[in-house]
Amino acid sequence: MNDGASIVNIASLAGMAWQRHLDRIAELDAAVDFPSGIEVAAAYDRGGPNAYVLSKEWVVSYTKHLAGQLLDRRIRVNSVSPGPVNTPLFPYFETDAGAEQMAWMNEQVGRVGTPEDEAEVVAWLLAGECGWVNGVDLPVDGGLAAGMAVGWADTKQSPAVRSRRG
Repeated sequence: MNDGASIVNIASLAGMAWQRHLDRIAELDAAVDFPSGIEVAAAYDRGGPNAYVLSKEWVVSYTKHLAGQLLDRRIRVNSVSPGPVNTPLFPYFETDAGAEQMAWMNEQVGRVGTPEDEAEVVAWLLAGECGWVNGVDLPVDGGLAAGMAVGWADTKQSPAVRSRRG
């Protein structure tokens, strides 16, 4: 890449808790090649979306590390973390998380995201007037992560939490 370029990685809201899982991220970091990384993920995968969550947590962490490593070349590295997005993968997320849970998430912000919502932010990070943005994981979720952080999206009332209390 040319000096002054920009990289945008695609993470996910599923990677939000990356700082709580530095031990398992360190295992992926220590993998010397792709097959070794697959072994780490396979050993961690306890069924369901766990390997996906681990991969997205790693993307967020890797983005932040790479941002520092490329400072001398003025290459900016950021990631975006989409919330629910209406793509062909959406039904798989509904299967993993539950259709009621996905509907609850979308109700909190008024609608499901679109690929265009995500693309606008990626394009801005790659070529927009944002040359001082570096090492950031940007939630692109209509405000869902903000709502969950401060409580206007009351996660205690989400179908997933209610079913665990069940």
